[in-house]
Amino acid sequence: MYDVNLRTFKPGDTLQLVDGRVVEVVENPGDGAWLICRETVPGASPDAVFLAEIAGETD
Repeated sequence: MYDVNLRTFKPGDTLQLVDGRVVEVVENPGDGAWLICRETVPGASPDAVFLAEIAGETD
């Protein structure tokens, strides 16, 4: 698991998930456990991403 404080992420930040997908933060509810993100592919819909799903921040 990636050791990070989710409260620091803002819309536009990109993350690598443990399943290999890359997602962009759309909204941060500020609860420290979830982010609302969407895959970086055309037509992707926002979805909730849990802390344990995050492998790391992309460059």
